[in-house]
Amino acid sequence: MRKPYFMAMLILLAMVSFASPEQKFINIVLTPRDWVDPTKADGFFCGTDLKLDDDRLLAEYNTNFIFRHIDKTGDNNPNYRTMVFDLVAFNKNEEPKYLFDQPSCGFGKEESGLFTVFLAPGTKQCNSLTFDDASNEQFGYHPLAVLVSSNFEDIKGHFVSNLKTYKDLYGGKPPKLCASGQMMNNETAHSRKQELTSIFNFAYNENRNIEMSIWKICQTPDDTLNSITKSSLFNINADVYFKEDKQVVNEDDGFTKIVILKKSSSSQRALGFVTTAFPASGAECTPASEDDITPLSNFVVFKEGEKELKLW
Repeated sequence: MRKPYFMAMLILLAMVSFASPEQKFINIVLTPRDWVDPTKADGFFCGTDLKLDDDRLLAEYNTNFIFRHIDKTGDNNPNYRTMVFDLVAFNKNEEPKYLFDQPSCGFGKEESGLFTVFLAPGTKQCNSLTFDDASNEQFGYHPLAVLVSSNFEDIKGHFVSNLKTYKDLYGGKPPKLCASGQMMNNETAHSRKQELTSIFNFAYNENRNIEMSIWKICQTPDDTLNSITKSSLFNINADVYFKEDKQVVNEDDGFTKIVILKKSSSSQRALGFVTTAFPASGAECTPASEDDITPLSNFVVFKEGEKELKLW
């Protein structure tokens, strides 16, 4: 099936004055006679490729949802903020420049935490504004891997050795490799990684090439959420609940473990969402705030037949 392409761009000049014309544009798209918009087909859900993975969405098609999920750049506590930094960029001769060793990145080479490695346009910044840039750009930022260690040597080598493949996705220009990182203990990091990889297929984690059909990209987090909740990938109507309705944790522990149960087993994976709600003033205890804890906003995925899981 041939793809549509831009036939022409017409420019209308509204001559307010001869010295200052105001240009107005219209894009005209020419489609082949037999072309049918695949996004209008029955059963289409953005972010998916059922031929490649019939259980999960592809990470590279769901950038804005994943970025919103990991974005803690505005956390009140600087120790828990998400940091965003460059890993590899290329100079004008397409020679790789390894940038992670710069001390400004804030992480050592073997720190434990949740790290997301992603492709970005070669001319763009990789810092706390990256998530906003990705939301505005709609294309060019694509999650490649989720890790629990800041040892990026293998993925940097993979990126450089496969530069030609990645250049083809960016019109022949080399992209850059960037990463985000949030410090957390090892158990919590593995739990977060498991949650992400249960829903999304990350190309590097699965040892596959990145896919790029623009029409399959979910443009907004809500588009991804629609694919998660309305496709047949997950059971979102399962009866899930907390094993305990009250739990005490010591501040020195740094984290707590919550057990979540599902009433009945099933042959389909079940998905639920967990968020933090702060009690109103006047409750039994002095209410906590975001100054005391890092609020949780996560999804949990029960495997086929699973009736209990732990959330850190």
